[in-house]
Amino acid sequence: MNSIRFFSHGKTVNRDSMSERMASHFFSESQKDLAVRVLAAGFSRWAPGEGFIRKNATVWAFDLITYGEGIVSLDGHSYRARAGQVIGSEKGSDLSFTAAPGHGLHKRFVVFDGSLAQQSAEFLGLFPNRILCPANAKRAVALMRNLYIQLRRKEKGFVNYTASQLFELMLILSDSCEPLYPKELSNAISFIDENLDRAIELDDISSYAQISKRTCNRLFKKHFDLSPMKYYEEKRLHRAQTLLTHTAAPIQQIALEMGYSNAHYFSTQFRKNFALTPREYRSISLRTCRPA
Repeated sequence: MNSIRFFSHGKTVNRDSMSERMASHFFSESQKDLAVRVLAAGFSRWAPGEGFIRKNATVWAFDLITYGEGIVSLDGHSYRARAGQVIGSEKGSDLSFTAAPGHGLHKRFVVFDGSLAQQSAEFLGLFPNRILCPANAKRAVALMRNLYIQLRRKEKGFVNYTASQLFELMLILSDSCEPLYPKELSNAISFIDENLDRAIELDDISSYAQISKRTCNRLFKKHFDLSPMKYYEEKRLHRAQTLLTHTAAPIQQIALEMGYSNAHYFSTQFRKNFALTPREYRSISLRTCRPA
């Protein structure tokens, strides 16, 4: 379904070696044109440093974190996602998803395609790619669990039943979504995103967001469990991750562009954040471009 590579601490591994279970259905030729097709559903339990890289997805997907924290890079935009949040990735997207250092990660997922499913998801505002924060995450988890069970059993009428369950899931995600961040925090994040190629200080961030340094620290601590400056540092590393994936620039040059005068220090910080060296990450990312 996708060009996807699983990895654990810098090494490419098979899906079977990960603590992951998936039920899927391969549609017959006569079912290829169905307007809604639930292709797969399942769950993952990753240790820190485990995850996957999916390039140029051929399907749409929802990943709902049920425990822990993950580092997500979605079409060049990077996020630190936590339990209760949903990552929506659309056809054609590039997604890197890793359990955060020091954190295990449990999630459920559903993979689907079909013209009506796409139109419905876009109409409900679930795509283009988004991080969603549903108020009723428990119901979303229950629906994903039920989709997994139905795809495993494949009882009579399950194709139509799973399609109806998918639509209910979309409605839950759409109707119950809360704003991901307060406006002041969103402004601070925007300022950081626009200034990753230069040195900035906490004064710059708080001044742009029109809040005190104390409030700025509190908001970042509440939503990311990071200081604003630590968040800024991680964002720079996420940008470096994107450059490693999508350019052939030497690692030392990328380090300089991200404000690191010492390539060795850059490599050390990258490994702390992603459990991979820049060279290991680029190697895995390049392999995902080849046929699986």
